[in-house]
Amino acid sequence: MKVMVISILLVLCYHLHYQQVAGLTGHDVDISSLVQRNTQDSELCDCVEYTFHHEAKSWDGAQDSCVSQGGMLAVVPDESTHQALLDYITNNGFDSLVNRGYWIGLHYDNGNYTWTNDDQLISNCHFETWVPGEPNRKKNRRFGTQECIQMWKSNNYDWDDDFCAKAKQYICMNYMCPDGCSECVE
Repeated sequence: MKVMVISILLVLCYHLHYQQVAGLTGHDVDISSLVQRNTQDSELCDCVEYTFHHEAKSWDGAQDSCVSQGGMLAVVPDESTHQALLDYITNNGFDSLVNRGYWIGLHYDNGNYTWTNDDQLISNCHFETWVPGEPNRKKNRRFGTQECIQMWKSNNYDWDDDFCAKAKQYICMNYMCPDGCSECVE
């Protein structure tokens, strides 16, 4: 199984900065050198590691795999994070490794689209990058209703709802707290 890692630094309340960690595999990435301080108020960065998995699983199987590694399916909170993931996919040859798309941590739950960290997606309020006409919650006798979200390869990795039982590659995220952090925001 091929696993690649990208580490993205999210500065609390201000700007997104990202650093690609290319050529590394697994989770043994020392990101302590990547921690930065916010120059406006000296708050500690929230360090997030995104891991690309190229073994295809159902959405639930992918989420279980991420949880077993101490994380969750990826939350994509803003355009900068989406663009950083997209850049990493295209600049590191992942486009040729993925079949249809990557599962991310957004799913339909009780009438709302909800991230795996329990944040609800509120249209016109939060970042979203849907393929035109999506989400459509299409129904199928075999698979049920499309309720899980992928970054869809054939549409520049914009978001699409699909059947949760379909096997796809996936992106996990882990909150990291390197040595020297006084707290870890999850």
